[in-house]
Amino acid sequence: MSQPLPVEIKTPPRETWQDCVFPDPDLPIQGGWGYTREDACIIDKNDAIVDSNEEFDGIGVEYDFIKKRNETEITRSGYWLREHDWRLICQRMLKIDGRCYDHLVCEITIHGVPDSQEKPYNGWFKIETNRNPVCYRRDFWFDITSFYLDR
Repeated sequence: MSQPLPVEIKTPPRETWQDCVFPDPDLPIQGGWGYTREDACIIDKNDAIVDSNEEFDGIGVEYDFIKKRNETEITRSGYWLREHDWRLICQRMLKIDGRCYDHLVCEITIHGVPDSQEKPYNGWFKIETNRNPVCYRRDFWFDITSFYLDR
């Protein structure tokens, strides 16, 4: 099984996910898919969906975004998910031109097969337990200026 390709969608993630993929509560984000600093996902603590009476959890938004982008990559690459995980490899915060960025490198592990190689089994594709998972690394860039500069 080859690794999923990065998302190549013209619409931003928030709009993409609202339209078809994730009907659960929206994320307070703007901007791009976060593969590069120039296409960073902008986390906006002042977004209308944020409850100003609660403490803003920008890191939680980052982690939710990572999960959703991974799922989008995997499903758009023709894989049915049985299970996938991610773990943080390294993280660094940068200040560039008055903006604050959080750059994360994550290892993604997926357990699944291309949908043309197996037959459905109870709604999922049957996966042999001894099959090795697929692991790969991805960059995630976040513009965290809205909540980091307040510290």
